[in-house]
Amino acid sequence: MLQRKDSYFFHLGVLDNGYVEKNKKQKANSKKIDKLTKENDKFKTVIETLKMGLDDAQMAFEVKDLERAIINRKNEINSILNEISKNRKELVETEDLYQRYLNEKEILAKYIKAKNVVPTTNTEVVECPRCGFFFEQSLSEKLEKTYLLESLNDDYTRIILEIDKSEKKIKRLKEKYEECQNRLTDYENSLNNQQDLYDTYLRAKTTRKLLDDYRKNIQENVELISMLSDNNKIIKESLKRYRKGRESANSVYLKNLNKQFGILDIPMEQVPKESEPGSSIQASGAYGPRCKVAQVLSFLETQKVISNTTITFPLVIDSPNVLEQDKKHLESVLKTLLAWDETENQIIVASIEGEQIAEKIPGVKIIKLNNKVNHIMTRHEYEELENLIDNIIISF
Repeated sequence: MLQRKDSYFFHLGVLDNGYVEKNKKQKANSKKIDKLTKENDKFKTVIETLKMGLDDAQMAFEVKDLERAIINRKNEINSILNEISKNRKELVETEDLYQRYLNEKEILAKYIKAKNVVPTTNTEVVECPRCGFFFEQSLSEKLEKTYLLESLNDDYTRIILEIDKSEKKIKRLKEKYEECQNRLTDYENSLNNQQDLYDTYLRAKTTRKLLDDYRKNIQENVELISMLSDNNKIIKESLKRYRKGRESANSVYLKNLNKQFGILDIPMEQVPKESEPGSSIQASGAYGPRCKVAQVLSFLETQKVISNTTITFPLVIDSPNVLEQDKKHLESVLKTLLAWDETENQIIVASIEGEQIAEKIPGVKIIKLNNKVNHIMTRHEYEELENLIDNIIISF
């Protein structure tokens, strides 16, 4: 991984916190640029879609006149609705009155028929109190009947006239009601057409507003992308120092690595020509462990050359006989490790072989472990040294 390789160059003193901050800022800018670019692509797609549904001809009318016409039409419709309501009320009242007249006519007709009877044959004589003449009783009945029928006939005639007037009025009100309904339908259709036109205008206006907003967003993103790109150019320029330092350190490292390849008998065709500290080297068979030893020692030697103020730590090599090195090459590896004096790093080799080789090399201290497998110390030894171990761990 790239960041794992970077850690090696931090230990070589080539990279520092400034590199981290600048590299982090550059990555953040690039990520933001990518996000803004994708956002602009989305905006452009939306703009093209909206433009397909926008017809400039829909805007070719005077909006204020249209709004005024819609308001007037609504007022006219409300006026017609009031007129219809008033007309309906009057029509209902007239029809009720018409029905009462019909009922009254029917009653009068029955009553007149009932009173139109044969005069009595009574011949009783009646004296008139005023003139003193004598009259027959049947004459007074005739007079009374005559007066009553006359009155009923007058009422009947009046009712007939009222019925006729009511019928004419009902007909007129129905015609007016129908005329109002037709006008209402025409006005409503007209209003719907004008409202549709106005709604189309509003949709077009909204669409134009969205288009303007999206174009504005695109422009703002373009400006921000330009600013971030310029910032990245400045950062990239400032990172050149680190890149040159890295190339210089890697040049020293490759010289040391090639030297170690020769010492450990690693054919050049087994390894890539270009490599960096921490790079994975794919080598076949038993060459792999020797390549790893060559990498580690080359790194320590490079560190001493270009960053000799760096604190050194012990180097632990565990089981150098990985993948069953042959006797010749295992001896070469052990001698190289045990006789290493290129740096001040303490070398600790953990191996079940190589004791005889170690005894022949001056300055090598041999420690034999007779403890159980996977137990560096016995329980008793650990308890005696527990406090010391804890203090060492805390100090780091």
